[in-house]
Amino acid sequence: MILEFTVENFRSIKDRQVFSMIAEPSKAKGENVFEEPLANGGSIRLLKTAVIYGANASGKSNIIRALSCLVKMVRSNFPGAGRAIKEYDPFAFADETLKQPTIFELTFLHNQIKYLYKVSFLHSHIVDEEMICFPKGQPQKVFSRFANELELSHKVKFGKNWGNKTIDVFSNQLALKKFGLELVHEPLSSIYVFISDIEINDVAFSSSNTTQVQRTAQHLSGIYQNSLFKKLEYLIRAADTKISSLSQQSHTEESAGVGRLYNSSVYDSSVNDSLYSSSASNSSAYKSPYTSSAFNENGEYLGELTRTKTASIFGLHKHYKEGKEVGLKELDFDEESEGTKALFWRGGLILEKLERGGILIFDELDNSLHPKLVKFLVKLFTHPKSNPHNAQLIFATHEVTLLDRDLFRTDQIWITEKNEFGETELYSVQDFEGVREDIPFDKWYMAGKFGGQPNIDEIESIFSNE
Repeated sequence: MILEFTVENFRSIKDRQVFSMIAEPSKAKGENVFEEPLANGGSIRLLKTAVIYGANASGKSNIIRALSCLVKMVRSNFPGAGRAIKEYDPFAFADETLKQPTIFELTFLHNQIKYLYKVSFLHSHIVDEEMICFPKGQPQKVFSRFANELELSHKVKFGKNWGNKTIDVFSNQLALKKFGLELVHEPLSSIYVFISDIEINDVAFSSSNTTQVQRTAQHLSGIYQNSLFKKLEYLIRAADTKISSLSQQSHTEESAGVGRLYNSSVYDSSVNDSLYSSSASNSSAYKSPYTSSAFNENGEYLGELTRTKTASIFGLHKHYKEGKEVGLKELDFDEESEGTKALFWRGGLILEKLERGGILIFDELDNSLHPKLVKFLVKLFTHPKSNPHNAQLIFATHEVTLLDRDLFRTDQIWITEKNEFGETELYSVQDFEGVREDIPFDKWYMAGKFGGQPNIDEIESIFSNE
């Protein structure tokens, strides 16, 4: 579970900004809060959902992108010794920040223990990395690194309760990454998995709805995903898309050398559900490759045989003749509306996260979706039956109708705004004195009482020189 995320000197964010999922003491909307036990016998109250508002270019997407960069630094392939850290992107409008490190801090719960993970880095190397745990309320050092930008490697030293040992890491490599790729260590390897599994849909790096449908269709084709696929089918139907049901099909293409065989079949549940690729074609069919050696009938080697399994998704619509329903007709998802595509892949991510638990983050969750439908998706996280594992949802949006006092508490609503120096400032509606839980959040926001509104000139100012 995420408790807090802190970012400093990243893109439009100059000074330290803190985003929190820790619930305030208010008893309002108890279904929006859950209590998580701690190993020391205590507990902590956390929020299930949170939303970030702000004007265009105010920095709300940069809050999400910062967390996305931290997750990518942990789980992405190591670029190699001496390579630049591409996530370094300091605040550009002040001389003093251009050579200062970017700082990310993530406070989270893992196996009922609170951890603080901090990373500070420049373009060339990791400046500081440390992890602190609080098993009994008091801080204990898990590890920290000794950095020197002139050295190819750094020393990482473990605390006295963690063996006091020292390991070497490359100067541009996170120590935490080693425990996911090279070294087995509990709990650090499972913490690596926890952070890597944070699902973030960042607009700056997102694919088209069509490509996302491809990935979701392939992912849901695994045999253990059948129940999840049925839930997604119910969601699509409940959203009044006029789709009666969904169907999946697959076929296999085989090639060896210059020869090619083609074999078509119906849905094959044995397709590997974990295969993802950024090179998917512009079709709702999704391909995943398998290779083996190929021989002719005489036993002569022909080369490597490649089998490409393709998963396709179709919506089944009612079909009529002379005003009477006569059956169902398939429609390739390529032909469905952008809203239906968006609901399919976002709904798939949401339902899987609800089923397994974890953290799901969207930039512009409402894109291509009706506000009423987005409210329904958010409510899935606050209903105990649909969210038994207390999965957390964080998203940014411009859709003001979602600012519903029946949907959010004051501590769930966050605002970004740029000051006179172009620096993003992040704050919660909870920070305003006298704000009650029963006020009309949408009207107060639109009236400018919470800030986060664009200051738009009059029309005449655009054409004043004509």
